[in-house]
Amino acid sequence: MLTENAKLESFVLDIIDRIRKGQQIEDSRVELKSNLIEPYKAARRIAGHANAASGQNIVWIFGLSEDGGIIGIENSDIQDWFSKVKTLFDEVYPEFSELIISIDGKSILAIQFITSRAPYVLKNPNYGKEGSGHIEKEIPFREGTSIRSARRSDLLKILTKQSRSIEFEMIDSYLYLTHGGGEKYNWNIHFDLYAFLTFNSQVPLTIPFHRINLQISDKNGNIIISNGWNITGDIEKDTNISGGKTEFLLFGPSKIKQNATIATNQIAINYINEINMIITYEPFIYELNRTIKLQYSLVKEIDEKQYKFTNVLGRWILKK
Repeated sequence: MLTENAKLESFVLDIIDRIRKGQQIEDSRVELKSNLIEPYKAARRIAGHANAASGQNIVWIFGLSEDGGIIGIENSDIQDWFSKVKTLFDEVYPEFSELIISIDGKSILAIQFITSRAPYVLKNPNYGKEGSGHIEKEIPFREGTSIRSARRSDLLKILTKQSRSIEFEMIDSYLYLTHGGGEKYNWNIHFDLYAFLTFNSQVPLTIPFHRINLQISDKNGNIIISNGWNITGDIEKDTNISGGKTEFLLFGPSKIKQNATIATNQIAINYINEINMIITYEPFIYELNRTIKLQYSLVKEIDEKQYKFTNVLGRWILKK
């Protein structure tokens, strides 16, 4: 299974290839910008795009234009720009992942936004100032390529789409690092997750384990471990769930237990205090795709008597 970064890079490279061939980019999920735009204008367009996306991920690509091809952007400006953009959202902003792609010696920035928490509300930075009007907040909505304030019918569409959703209430989760115990691999990483899952759908929900993607990253978002996980599951006696070996089949709210292991020779993570686990579930109902980002803290003291593994080098607990 491709990692999320690999999928995003492949998607962007396909867009670039189409531009070079002189093809029009007619994809409502994509926004092309030649450079970083003013933060409030960007926030309003991102919010409007996300609110109109019907729960699908959207992709913004900077340093690229349909007219001028590859322009490139300066990497040093990105973090400061996006920190300003985020402050303009009220309460929540679309979760995102970013990727820098080098093309012909120029940097292209791709940002993929997860829109599952729509509607997104924008704050008016000039609210309360003389001559700036009395509108404190707005729910932007994209129509075609323009942005306007959402109408009642737009909000109903957003909320109706949310009625087909999947939610995870985290109970507990752990990560362990152990010795590989063999000549081929130096380390094993073990992942345990306990959660209560609820979903809204008219049909049972099937989550095949081969359609679950796991990634470990550091707190800066750098991917450490991705492909190669052996994923299993376990279920309690519950009339709402069956399976557990290769898939979960859910008929209603259920408690699930997810386990995964990976053997690796990549850099040991036992010195990293904070790590992230990014979990992407892709059930057979596309609208219910869900990406979860969990944060873990390193436990300093290790007492192997507490654990089900031996040769434990590191243990991380879920930050709640």
